[in-house]
Amino acid sequence: GTSGYNGKYPYMTSDNNYDYCDSSNNISGTNYDWGVYNAIYNTKTNTIDIPGVWRTLTIDEWEYLLNTRNTVSGIRYAKATVNGVKGLIIVPDDWNSTIYALNDTNNGRVGYTSNTINAIIWTKMEFAGCVFLPAASVRIRYSLGGGTLLFGSYWTTTYNACAQSFYLKFEPSTLGASYGGASVGKSVRLVRDAE
Repeated sequence: GTSGYNGKYPYMTSDNNYDYCDSSNNISGTNYDWGVYNAIYNTKTNTIDIPGVWRTLTIDEWEYLLNTRNTVSGIRYAKATVNGVKGLIIVPDDWNSTIYALNDTNNGRVGYTSNTINAIIWTKMEFAGCVFLPAASVRIRYSLGGGTLLFGSYWTTTYNACAQSFYLKFEPSTLGASYGGASVGKSVRLVRDAE
């Protein structure tokens, strides 16, 4: 998805960064948040949530989730290869390491080989509340950009400048906040606020 303002929506593919800006506004809570357009099947309640129930995280929320959140185990995330796919695992606040003892946790400077998890173990981890963010490519104009299956780039709803937005970036040696041209298509992870 791409960020959006001025009649441009997240599913459009303009390659002009300025088509996706409003000079000083975040898109959280606006009609340009990716969650506004998505009715998502909710496996916990066996229902379809109407559009607008899910939303995109801000950069501050990503920072909290990965860097300052308190958890029972002290573990917030780990890089891994899950069923052959490289990416980032985010564990729940009450994570129990007896399900799987993650290595090199809370360390953005490691690669994806410290934790190799098969589909059977991942099913147990997911059931326990873990979330997996696959490392996926970005769309630049009409084609996929570099870093396919090595770099994770997830949009936030936080602007940096008129033509730039913040995103969560992870790769084999780094993890953290970055920003770039709003017209580049990056992955989006939607969340639902707890009631």
